[in-house]
Order: sequence, then structure tokens, then C-alpha cells
Amino acid sequence: MFRSHTNPQDSAALGVGMMLILTGSSHFFRTAEMVQMLPDFLPLRYLGVILTGVLELLLAALVVRRTTRRTAAVLTLLMLLMFLPVNLYAAWVKAPVGGHQWGVSYLFVRIPAQFIIAGWIWFWLPSRRSVNRNRLC
Repeated sequence: MFRSHTNPQDSAALGVGMMLILTGSSHFFRTAEMVQMLPDFLPLRYLGVILTGVLELLLAALVVRRTTRRTAAVLTLLMLLMFLPVNLYAAWVKAPVGGHQWGVSYLFVRIPAQFIIAGWIWFWLPSRRSVNRNRLC
């Protein structure tokens, strides 16, 4: 009665997709604070925040579909790697969003969490072993 008909990879993809929806949508609701996470010398910081929010929402949609999951997983891993220097800078300047106002001590939580999320994606999502060509979305 309570058995799930989804496989663990589908559940993992759903979890990653939900995380990306939450983080991506925050780019539209806390844009000004997120702009402060970026160095002043970067051009078009406001547009960059909006575009990365769109990117996260797009990846959320792609990661839940089995046919695009591998590509979305690789792109999400690259995005997390790209965000690492931004998080380092934001903690250094104590940007007023997402815990960065705690300063460098925030990185003791954020950096391991980011690696855990990346490990989760690496372990579950891009695997070839679970692709079942008969059940692709």
C-alpha cells in the first residue's frame, strides 16, 4: 500500500529539482541582496543574478526528466563550481543574504554543504547504470 513505484534516482532528481527551484526563485525575490554578493568590478551584476536564477529554474526542469537528467546534472555541478568563488567573496565581504553576513565562519557550513550537494548529484543523477530506455520520460 505504501510502496513507492519510483526508483531512488527519480527521488534524488526530484530533491535536487526542488532545491534548484527554491534557490533559483530566490534570485527574483532577493535580487538586491544577491547583487551585493558579487564584486563591484563585474559588469551587469543585476542581470547576472536574474540570469543565474533562470538557469537554476531551467536546470530544475531538466534534472527531473530522465532524458535530460545526465546533462542537467553535469551543468548543475559546473554551476556549483562556478558559484564557489562567489560564495567565498560574499562571506569575505559579509554580504547581507543567505548567511553570508556571518562572515568567513559561514564558509565552514556553506562549503561542506556545497560539496555534499555536489556529491549527491554525482552519485545519483548522471549514472548510466539506471537509464532504462523503456521508461524514459
